[in-house]
Amino acid sequence: MSYQWLKGGADIPLANNSTYTIPSVALSDAADYSVRITNGAGSTVSPVAALTVLISPTAVSSGWTPTSPGAGNLNGTVRTILPLPDGGALVGGDFTTPQRGIVKIDATGARDAAFTLALDSTFAGVGVHDLLLDGEGRIYIAGRWDSIGGKAYANLIRLRPDGSIDDEFAAMLGSGPNGLVRDVSLDSSGRLLIGGSFLRVSNLPSTKGFARLFEHGAVDRTLIARGRSNDACDIYKIEQMPGDTRIYIAGSVNNYFSGNYFLRITAEGARDFNFNPSGVNQRVSDFAFQPDGGVVIAGTFTGSPAYAARYLPTGALDTNFLPGVAINGNVNAIALQPNGRIAMGGAFTSFGGSANRFARVRADGSLDGTLNLGAGFGGEVTEVVVGGDGRIWVGGSFTQYKGATANYLVRLHGDDVETGIVGQPVPQQVAAGSTASFSVTTSGTTSPSYQWFKGAVPLTNGGNVSGATSATLQISNAQLADEGGYSV
Repeated sequence: MSYQWLKGGADIPLANNSTYTIPSVALSDAADYSVRITNGAGSTVSPVAALTVLISPTAVSSGWTPTSPGAGNLNGTVRTILPLPDGGALVGGDFTTPQRGIVKIDATGARDAAFTLALDSTFAGVGVHDLLLDGEGRIYIAGRWDSIGGKAYANLIRLRPDGSIDDEFAAMLGSGPNGLVRDVSLDSSGRLLIGGSFLRVSNLPSTKGFARLFEHGAVDRTLIARGRSNDACDIYKIEQMPGDTRIYIAGSVNNYFSGNYFLRITAEGARDFNFNPSGVNQRVSDFAFQPDGGVVIAGTFTGSPAYAARYLPTGALDTNFLPGVAINGNVNAIALQPNGRIAMGGAFTSFGGSANRFARVRADGSLDGTLNLGAGFGGEVTEVVVGGDGRIWVGGSFTQYKGATANYLVRLHGDDVETGIVGQPVPQQVAAGSTASFSVTTSGTTSPSYQWFKGAVPLTNGGNVSGATSATLQISNAQLADEGGYSV
């Protein structure tokens, strides 16, 4: 009797035993396997056995091979990462190469040479601290500088969708924040919330530490920062409460109407005394909202809890979050994954056990002890972000990950995400004889397949139709007969 193992229907060389073993399984080994058994009376082939290869969420993402110029020669701390729909990212921080303060890279870590914007300032503390993409394709850049892209706009700018600096926004903002802007976010009305260590915005009073801007850039005076001039109000994170008008602020905040470090305020800036989290005795550096209304916080606080905690919307501490888990250092960054898990990065070397500066918590609040971190990160983690494809971007002051070179930035596999539509096709109205174009934007781990329909009829390429099985459908020389409902 003889044996011949098959992979995808093809013979595997030298696989002639009754057992077939694959040492050190790789992604390329995922396939359908079967065995052909032969004796003097003939042959038979076994049913197919499918091998699915699961990738560790802490494995370096496939294709990530940063070279110089690009992520391979970053030379300073990465403080913010904005994943982009194409799998790449905008990266900001304290670095001066490959360009000062901000760089655009692709999914492999290579620099996008077409993006040349950089900080002009060279004084101590210069850097980009936050990046935000809005629904119109515009990008907000926040941090500390006095000139960027050859223009004397300080600490906060907005880019148009084409990547150019939005001078109209800058004109409405005027002199802008007079110090470091650490965080920016959008409220439900499209207004921009900003937080940092600045004392004034556009030289207006009652803007110490945080403010709100209208979409065009002018300061919204209905939000009043009410902290006293001699009390600390250095905001690390500011964000509107989902489904509400109230705002959470966190940072080195002292005596904001007796509130410290982490508090909730009204849309007008008054403290919400119904939210009074206990046990936070030092700075809160980051927080993240969960779908059930809870909020997870991280920082330098050392009381009970220490470094990471979860609070209910009432302000009560969730004692079921990380029960019995000891953390031995600052937690700087939090990122929620689509499956509810919470990735955390910081300066700690123990997080309920050995965990060099990176850990993950399950949605139920228990520690995820399944991560294969190895040596982990060789320096502090300052930023953790999850992209729409499920990949986890990690930035900081490290130069190694799992014992291999990783200069300040790495992209991890994370967990796979199902395909979803994040940008729907937009109705078109065009003149006869011109071209109509419909596009869709998706999220998810793998590249999806597309099929466009007119009504219920699937379209094929030919005639004046192109892109019927791509993300963009085009109808050239459009005529009355092309009118209808298109979907994908």
